[in-house]
Amino acid sequence: MNNIFVIAQARTGSDLVCDLLRNIDNGRLLHETFIHAEYAENKDNYPYLPHHIFYSDNERKMLCNIFGVEYLNYPALIKKILNDPLHSLYVINEIIPNVKIHKILSQQLSLANFKDIIGLKDSKFILLERTCKLSQLTSRLIAEKNNVWDNRPAPLTKVIIDREEFIEFKENSKNWYTNIRQELSKHNHNFLEINYEQDLDCQSLIPVWSKINNWLISENTNLVFKKEVVNLKKHNTFLLSEKIDNYDEVKDLRII
Repeated sequence: MNNIFVIAQARTGSDLVCDLLRNIDNGRLLHETFIHAEYAENKDNYPYLPHHIFYSDNERKMLCNIFGVEYLNYPALIKKILNDPLHSLYVINEIIPNVKIHKILSQQLSLANFKDIIGLKDSKFILLERTCKLSQLTSRLIAEKNNVWDNRPAPLTKVIIDREEFIEFKENSKNWYTNIRQELSKHNHNFLEINYEQDLDCQSLIPVWSKINNWLISENTNLVFKKEVVNLKKHNTFLLSEKIDNYDEVKDLRII
């Protein structure tokens, strides 16, 4: 078993799940292996690139050498990785022998690429979803407005929700998750489902830590957490009503 994939849409708490998985013994968190190349075009983002944070200097050199790009030319490297995601995973597997933990967001790969990856028999999958699509869309719009997609603190930012945009977003989200679940079931993966509201939006992450740990044991992965104490928490604590400028007009969308 060479990989654990955290599959999710953006703004569903996937960073929290990755922070938990980072504490797995003999596991290597590589985070967003298939991050958009455009993000790497800005050198100010280099310190936040997963290929900069989670790889050793020697591993980066090997990766650049195999893909035939100049050392630390992150835009070129990421474009090569995205060109053939499945092949890239095999390359990374040769460089890093540990169990690798990848986070893949829906907008990063095509459905066809997701199907190829889900077809890997030597991997495990965690599917993360957020029930309140209004909260998810609001979080995405704020990230777009601030151009901050990682864990850097952001001030209170207000956005306006367009009703038609929300309905389209909700339908697209439903269809994407349906396709992913069908594909996971097709390949008989005993995947773990994590729900943002039930498992992550809590005072303590010990229950979800236990949920993941029990799943790892049931799947005979021989992986264990290094420690039991988890002091992580969500990064944004503002209320939804504080973040949506036209909240009174769209608050009914929370329940549809």
